[in-house]
Amino acid sequence: MHFVKTWAGHCRLASGGEDAGTALPPPPFLDRAVIADPRGLAARTLDEMRQLAANGPPPPPPAPVGPPPKLVIRSFTLARGCIDKLKQRVAADAKDASTHCSAFTVACAFAWACLARSCSADAPSPASDERAHLLFSVECRRRLSPPVPQEYLGNCLRPCFVEVSTRDLLGADGVTTAAAAIGAAIRALDGDGVLAGAEGWFEKILSLVPRRPMSVGGSPRYGVYDTDFGLGRPSKVELVSIDKTPGTVSLAEGTDGQRGIEVGVALPEADMARFAACFSDGLRQM
Repeated sequence: MHFVKTWAGHCRLASGGEDAGTALPPPPFLDRAVIADPRGLAARTLDEMRQLAANGPPPPPPAPVGPPPKLVIRSFTLARGCIDKLKQRVAADAKDASTHCSAFTVACAFAWACLARSCSADAPSPASDERAHLLFSVECRRRLSPPVPQEYLGNCLRPCFVEVSTRDLLGADGVTTAAAAIGAAIRALDGDGVLAGAEGWFEKILSLVPRRPMSVGGSPRYGVYDTDFGLGRPSKVELVSIDKTPGTVSLAEGTDGQRGIEVGVALPEADMARFAACFSDGLRQM
């Protein structure tokens, strides 16, 4: 997004609409050496990537019988008032007063519960020990020691893994259960936790692929709707790559300017209808 906004700024400059001071974001910071790596994680990660390239990716989940279903992409909005109500509910049910409860946390939890319910309609009842999984990327720049400048232009992310009981996720308190688990996983990154377990990240991600985890793309912090190439703000932004991986949702800031969140989903038509029903029912029950 730093690149896209720089590109957009140059377009506005070329049209004579703005000066460089207002059009262009700060220049990118390109020095990779600023990231301290006393444990040699960069070399270990490259070794894991080479092994993966040599052995090939794990086999995908078995494809369903018959022609592939037609996928549709839709966006759903969580208004700021709904986000605040979700945060209040999660905080009221929390067993720990220090529970991490952010707009990102409750938006992911709400989408995860809706996705689980929409995709489980034709599935047998889950076993008591069956687990549901969530995978999202975590911004590491400000969590490293010393912190990396926000203008750093490079891959400075780590995966975050969350799991809950599938039965609990499908239950009446599924959203609060999911939010508590997501918040706990984020809190665990404080201090030295941001690089904890880095040696096993690749292996864990690959082990989760057959279990079809929900994964998250994008972020409400990207400001995609503030990107103006000189033609005005975009009226609609979609992360179309979410249709490549089943169970992926995208997040962006809402278009209303009130700090809401837009949730993008790509699903087969029947599952999309169930997801939409779960989403609207959840909003009505707030």
